[in-house]
Amino acid sequence: RTPTDPDITFKDDPLRMLRAIRFASRFDWKLPRSLLNSLIANAPMLKHISAERIQDEFNKMLMSDHPDVAMKLLAGTGLLKQFLPEFQALKGIQQNKYHDDDVFGHAVSVIKNTPKDLKARLAAVFHDIAKPQTYSVDAETGSIHFYEHEHMGAEMATQIMQRLRYPNDITDSVA
Repeated sequence: RTPTDPDITFKDDPLRMLRAIRFASRFDWKLPRSLLNSLIANAPMLKHISAERIQDEFNKMLMSDHPDVAMKLLAGTGLLKQFLPEFQALKGIQQNKYHDDDVFGHAVSVIKNTPKDLKARLAAVFHDIAKPQTYSVDAETGSIHFYEHEHMGAEMATQIMQRLRYPNDITDSVA
């Protein structure tokens, strides 16, 4: 919970919305409906926060014991759309017969199962980021393909990480 009305708390400092998600992922907390509703309503205010501050909170979420909880909460509240819409776009993109989840579910699972290392977890975030842009279906077999998604994904990762003000050495390593 927040010390005062969540709308007031988040309007005072929109970064607190990301902190709420970080605490939920760090401690595996269930957020009350009133707080979730406030996160949803106030998510667009995140656009007023610097990329560096967002990156710092996002890194802390990724380094928690429950980064999957963070990614699901970020997506469900609309916060993810504010700073990483490319990841939000993975929702609903079906994969080939070797995957049970859509691309979003698969990527969240990969993040969860990646060792607790920032570069590794960032690589997990971006490993399928270009699948929506490279999605195709074979007309004869109906097989789903993502040709060249790894190359386009490396370019997208670089652009996104620059937008979020990651240092060049981390960006280059992840891409």
